[in-house]
Amino acid sequence: MKTVVLLTLLTLYSCYSLAQIDLVKSKLEIDSLSKNLYLFVQQTNIANPSSVVYTTSELSVLIDPGFIQLQPIIEDSIKAFGGGKIKYTMLTHFHIDHGQALENYFNSAVTVVTAGQYEELKEDTVKNIISSPSPLCINLGEEELEIHSLPNKAGHTGADAIFLFKKANVLVVGDYLFQDMYPIIDVTGGGSITGYLSNMNYILDMTDEKTKIVPGHTSFKDSPKRFLAKEEYQTYIQDLKNSIQIINALKESGLTLEEAISKGLPENYSAFNEGLKYVSEKKWITTVYEN
Repeated sequence: MKTVVLLTLLTLYSCYSLAQIDLVKSKLEIDSLSKNLYLFVQQTNIANPSSVVYTTSELSVLIDPGFIQLQPIIEDSIKAFGGGKIKYTMLTHFHIDHGQALENYFNSAVTVVTAGQYEELKEDTVKNIISSPSPLCINLGEEELEIHSLPNKAGHTGADAIFLFKKANVLVVGDYLFQDMYPIIDVTGGGSITGYLSNMNYILDMTDEKTKIVPGHTSFKDSPKRFLAKEEYQTYIQDLKNSIQIINALKESGLTLEEAISKGLPENYSAFNEGLKYVSEKKWITTVYEN
């Protein structure tokens, strides 16, 4: 155990630190992933981050607690399942939409971080924390949880983690999956396109045909399920790689960024650009051009 306090959380968008959650326009949607394991989607007026909860009568685990305003609803939902006190909290990364409420649990739960994430922390006041080299294994009684850092420090951000519930065969990948959308890659927060794709391949290698891959942001479309199978994730990765190759070819042909945006991506990428999303085709092309 060490004494720590979080540094200022990285923000996904600057407006997140200014925008207010409208509870009237927000709700918590819950899907069962396996026995005792749930996906909590925080559908709010500014974002829809995923939280993952493992809960038994003895203890509960909360991955990516998300927004502070939603915590009473999350805690009431855990109680409704007959769940025990939240014993462990952890983050896939330090963006505010995933981790704003982490500080709520500093005095009541153990914060679990990877060695890389610990670099984002500093010693200060008495808080409970566990940090170790990857993977870190925690026995939860009926389940075993593995916390993995990723081989490329510069990925989605500069301090990412993923979580494998071994018996349930559920892999929580955070923002290495934006379901039905182009991803955000936080270059200013230590991320990189190359590292992001490489880490996605590492994630893919951890899966088998029965693994449920849980996204950091579920689809805004009326999707029949909120996770991907291995083959679906493999297709998602390949689609991103192909789009990057197309964009790079446009750049190498001498087109300016504005001309590439005007030309756009082939029709088969239209599904990534439909409806609500975080990253438009224009923004994705810009991200690749500039990085």
